[in-house]
Amino acid sequence: MRGSLRVPMPASVRYWIYQYVAARDGERCSNPSCGKGPEEAFLEVHHINGDPNDYKPQNLNLLCRSCNRKKFWERIKEKLATQQPTQSVVSEALSAVKESEGEKTSPNEATTITEAIQKIEQGQSRASVSESENVGGGLRDDRMLAVGSESPELRINREKEHLYRATAIELVLRPEGLTVYQAINEIAEIVAISPTTARRYLGKMVSRAGPLKIGEGKRGHQVLLLREEVWQGIA
Repeated sequence: MRGSLRVPMPASVRYWIYQYVAARDGERCSNPSCGKGPEEAFLEVHHINGDPNDYKPQNLNLLCRSCNRKKFWERIKEKLATQQPTQSVVSEALSAVKESEGEKTSPNEATTITEAIQKIEQGQSRASVSESENVGGGLRDDRMLAVGSESPELRINREKEHLYRATAIELVLRPEGLTVYQAINEIAEIVAISPTTARRYLGKMVSRAGPLKIGEGKRGHQVLLLREEVWQGIA
């Protein structure tokens, strides 16, 4: 695995990192306007520069969960303010093809292609499920959607997708950002899913309703960016 992505620390290691920072700085929130201790709030190890891989002592301090969340939203706002507006890579590629054929590209055509790809992938992954749902000509009982009665496969998928999405957002905010390749292959290794499943999760995240979009980064790499219209409404 490449060192640029976060490798989850064992609980024992996280414990001793916390103890080190607490002994060095005092077991309290480092936000001057807060300063809460463990008896008042849950304290977390915070990476000052936003890089979850940087465990240099000078990059670590303690924040209460509330202040840590505020820092997260500050990073969201900074990312939105600094990321360059870029045309979708899919749109650019489509434009090049159309120009070579002497045609014009409609504004929504790239989105249509992206959605079509996602529908194909989702259709393939759900084919067996759809067949089992319609056995006997009837629809699946809505009670089967209850979490308590869901299959182990569905439960694992629900848990893994949440972890995948959280990891992707976190790594988009780090200084070097996150490429599409890393989101598909390397996060798959971190979360312990297949690249095919990671691609399906990512497809949902970069849909028009998703929190991310695809842009062009350095040396032509496809990078993931925050979708402004989603985050500006909540940040």
